[in-house]
Amino acid sequence: MLHWIKWIVVACLGFMLLAALVGWFVLSSSLLAGVRGHLVETVLAKKLGNSVQIDGGVWVEPGETLNITAEELVVARPSTPDTHLATVQKVAFDVPLRALLRGRVVLHDISVSGADVTLGSQQGGKSPSPVSKSSAGTKAASVGHKAMTFLGSHQINFADSSVTYRDADNGLDLALQLETFGLGKSKDSAEASVAVQGKGALNGQDVTLSGSFSETQPFSISASFSDVDVDLKATPGSDGIDTGYDADLTATVSDLNQLLAIFKLAGTVNGTGKVTASAQRTPAGGSAKGDMEFELTTGESLTVNADIADLTKPKDATVKTKLRLYAEGDEPPATHSRRDLKLVGIDMDLTSRPGQQPLRSMVITTNGFVLDTGGVGPPPISVSDISRTSDGKLKIGKAELRIGPPASPFVLLEGVIGDLLALSELDFTGTLDSPGGNLIAPERLQGDAALGRIAGSFELLGDTKTLKLSALQLALKDTDLWSLNTTGSAANILRFDDVTLDINAKIASVSAFLKALDLEPGEDDIAAGLELKLSSHDTDWKSSAKVTVDDSDLLADLTLQAQAEHPTVKGSIKSDLIRIGHLRDIVKASIELSKLDETTAKPQPGSQKDAAKAPGTDDAEEGPLRDVTLQPIGQAILLSGVDVDIKIDLEKIEMPKGEGSIHSELVVVDQKAKLGPVKFEYGGGHFDVSAAMDMAKNPDVLSLKGSTGGWDFGHVLKLLKFKKHASGILDASFEVSGEHASVRRYLRSLSGYGTVSMRNGSVDSQLLDLAGLGVVPWLFEKGRKKNAVIVCLRAPLNVTNGRFTLKNGVVETPKVQLVVQGDVNMRNDTLDISGQPRRIGKPLSRSPWPFTIKGSIKDPKVKVKDGHNREHRADGASTMPARRKICVPDILQLK
Repeated sequence: MLHWIKWIVVACLGFMLLAALVGWFVLSSSLLAGVRGHLVETVLAKKLGNSVQIDGGVWVEPGETLNITAEELVVARPSTPDTHLATVQKVAFDVPLRALLRGRVVLHDISVSGADVTLGSQQGGKSPSPVSKSSAGTKAASVGHKAMTFLGSHQINFADSSVTYRDADNGLDLALQLETFGLGKSKDSAEASVAVQGKGALNGQDVTLSGSFSETQPFSISASFSDVDVDLKATPGSDGIDTGYDADLTATVSDLNQLLAIFKLAGTVNGTGKVTASAQRTPAGGSAKGDMEFELTTGESLTVNADIADLTKPKDATVKTKLRLYAEGDEPPATHSRRDLKLVGIDMDLTSRPGQQPLRSMVITTNGFVLDTGGVGPPPISVSDISRTSDGKLKIGKAELRIGPPASPFVLLEGVIGDLLALSELDFTGTLDSPGGNLIAPERLQGDAALGRIAGSFELLGDTKTLKLSALQLALKDTDLWSLNTTGSAANILRFDDVTLDINAKIASVSAFLKALDLEPGEDDIAAGLELKLSSHDTDWKSSAKVTVDDSDLLADLTLQAQAEHPTVKGSIKSDLIRIGHLRDIVKASIELSKLDETTAKPQPGSQKDAAKAPGTDDAEEGPLRDVTLQPIGQAILLSGVDVDIKIDLEKIEMPKGEGSIHSELVVVDQKAKLGPVKFEYGGGHFDVSAAMDMAKNPDVLSLKGSTGGWDFGHVLKLLKFKKHASGILDASFEVSGEHASVRRYLRSLSGYGTVSMRNGSVDSQLLDLAGLGVVPWLFEKGRKKNAVIVCLRAPLNVTNGRFTLKNGVVETPKVQLVVQGDVNMRNDTLDISGQPRRIGKPLSRSPWPFTIKGSIKDPKVKVKDGHNREHRADGASTMPARRKICVPDILQLK
């Protein structure tokens, strides 16, 4: 019995020794390294869901817990097994032997060192094995759930590892170097959550990661750099994060330069920023909002607000953008000069509507004007193909800017911004396509097909300091009424350096042109043309213009030397022939064209524009442009402190009764401008007029002084094609001043004095009726006759702010003297005039029919009273002198 027991013990010991030898052979022998490696590869592949290859071998330390170490691992990319997703220098983990013998592989204390994970997209952004969105989302949710389940019961510690992401399309390059990084079950929570803790560097910027993830409980995670902090807080839905969540993201940037460094962008931007976003996801959809604010130390700021009402309909969104180039309170002052023009800000609102055109508005603010456009149409600014270049520049591969009404912008810019942060390397092609009526009256004539369309193109190249304009070509098309051809270029359009511009415009028939605009054509058909050549080099400018009306011509040659100690404009305005008939026709055509402006500017009663017009305002601004302070180019030159010396020589002015000429000059010295005296004599008539402006003290005021006389009133009316009879010799003298912004404004602001007189005249009786003087039937003639004799007329006027006051004005016929008092108010377009007719030499007698004319200038009310008024002199004078003076109120001549 003892013998058998001895053999059994020896056999067991031998078996155990053999088992130990076999175990040692299996776990440690190099002969079975491949088997061990294959077993570990299988276990890791099952846990990771990817194929794993071990090139460096596997070592196992036996014991109750097997300590397994694998080196030089390669993890294949799921979509492309022949490429690497990650390489790992060393992986170590423990496997309880008892669980392993029971067929369960349980990993503990997993540590990874030297891991290098490479992520990114291929060129073109196409996946080698595309899948549908639904299947991709299902697979991602499944993988995410398995990962959370695994990490919720395991701990993985990484050391000296890295994650690299590169996008071949947009150039995004992120390299995260992890000194330490831990993932595993949170020790501070009884719920199933995964804690995250680590530190390292993202593209060379030190970062600390902390927080936790959970599928069912609120969680947060943060990434902290020295000047950038990112925090994410989320609350999963009641049935888990796969069914919904509420999430809030906040990113605070105390130095934008670190943000540039994180994304490996070149340049320097000093400032701060903040980004906030929130999203609510539900099984039915959800919504999202976001705000972004950046402010530079130099004053510029950018604010973007976005709101997506339904995440299942991303096109149902509102985006508001506000760009400011100057700090509040530090904006540049309003300017009159184009050289001092600066962009102040851009406000853009876009509301996208599913199945409809988006609503949009854009307000461009400068210190010289505001351009305000809005309506239905595509966004005014759109960008795409955003990328980072190999040298660290932020590039906009496709940018579009639409200027003008949303439905039909008149300028479209398309191109590339090579360096967005520096706003340089701009390369744009511009196209212009706009109704030809926009050149005359944009709001009135946009739909007038007869005027054709103005179309063309140009190129812009450079940056915000030097922007080159080239290949400018504009022309009118689809019309026979008129033509326009324009070519030009500029070395720097921002400062108008080295400009060349050629303009050639022609109207073959002015009458046909006016008819097409539903305006009154002239009696004589004429052709008109303009040729303009403008060029500059450095600060010297040259211009040459030729205006023709049939065979009448006017040539202007000017040169500007802006860099001299005293900038000067010199030149000449010449003409070999001006026919007065051509001048008359052009003036009448200009008056007809001005009616378009009146039609455009006049709001309809009860309209919004009419309601918005402030009471008492003179001219309501219409159209997309408002708050315009830029002066007209000619006025801007005069106000720039430049000295001017322009000779005016009109050699031959041809009229029906002879010829005349005008020789004068426009001189500006020390910001005081003077035109004239302009003297002209013709057919017994003459005028002598001078104009002056003080640009330093009163740049908006134009003063006129002069006299004229000897003009045949009937001949003047005949030249103007006036068909009613009138005759007499006209004389006038005046000295007035007013604001010259427009003729209307000038009349409404006019101040000064003047006198108008006429002698030896007669007028058609119908003209008296039109003037309201026909109410006194016996005043001009005894009995109704075709023409009424006027012995003389004298009207002394005083003008104050557009109010013309007439005191003791006189109109005399052979038997009657009419004394007129009153005023005409051009600011209110009203008049209030009274007249008292009496027989000549009988100033104290009763006026038989005194009358008043009151009300609107366009529709005055005439009222005739039953005469009973008698006049008297305060000093008792009652006798007329032996030699009575004509056109002086008789009551003032009494002795």
